[in-house]
Amino acid sequence: MSEKAEEKGSELSLVDYLNIFYEYKKFIFWFTIGFTILTIFMVFFVMDPIFYSYATVKTTSKSGDISSLIGGAGLTGMDFGELAGGGSVYKELALYDNILTSRRALEELIIKFHIIEEEKFKYMYDALKYVRENVIELKKDKIAGTMEIGAYDKDPKKAKEIVEYLVNTLNKINIELNVLNAKNNREFIETRYNLAKEDLKKSEDSLKEFQDIYGVAPDAQIKAASQIGIQLEVEIKSEEVKLEIMKKILAPDQPEIKQQNEKISLLKAQ
Repeated sequence: MSEKAEEKGSELSLVDYLNIFYEYKKFIFWFTIGFTILTIFMVFFVMDPIFYSYATVKTTSKSGDISSLIGGAGLTGMDFGELAGGGSVYKELALYDNILTSRRALEELIIKFHIIEEEKFKYMYDALKYVRENVIELKKDKIAGTMEIGAYDKDPKKAKEIVEYLVNTLNKINIELNVLNAKNNREFIETRYNLAKEDLKKSEDSLKEFQDIYGVAPDAQIKAASQIGIQLEVEIKSEEVKLEIMKKILAPDQPEIKQQNEKISLLKAQ
């Protein structure tokens, strides 16, 4: 009983707090005033102000996929686009994010704006981490299909220049990737065209030999099955080229890479 009484006696009620506040009101008042003045002094005279500049870019993908139809029906409580594996808008925003946070883009920015020298870093790794965490900020709006590219700096003009440089870098690298994609597709089509010509030549020779021996043409079903096999092979090669391009753009743990591998496996199973 005595221990419970002591515990009850040690608890402070609201009245006790009010009495303490009344007793030390002058100290609390002057402490608050002093802390406020010190904070104002630090903000305006000691700490450097940080400015934020930003630009908004929009994806080139058009809306109208299943996720936009579901969203238009009023079911906006869940991100159906991501649940379904992501549409073109989601993938394009992920591509923009990967480009802007890539080592190539950030190293070019660090060198151009002399960030290593200004912040006195010893290694590029430290500068990259600093830029990712303290300089750039990327905000994606997956519904609107836009990305806000922002930058922080003590100089508002420099913050604006960093944002403009990031937008130009995004445009430049994105164009390079599109050109590379078109080049790979063209080379793939040319290769497949030459292989198809060789296969056709072999098929003609085989058909001629068959007719010379048996005097009849092979069954139409056999030819149809051969055509399906060739089409599947072409599709597999096409998806493998896409996978190689995606690996150059996205990180290995991205869901798009896993989806592409699964798609290729299913095609090979057929």
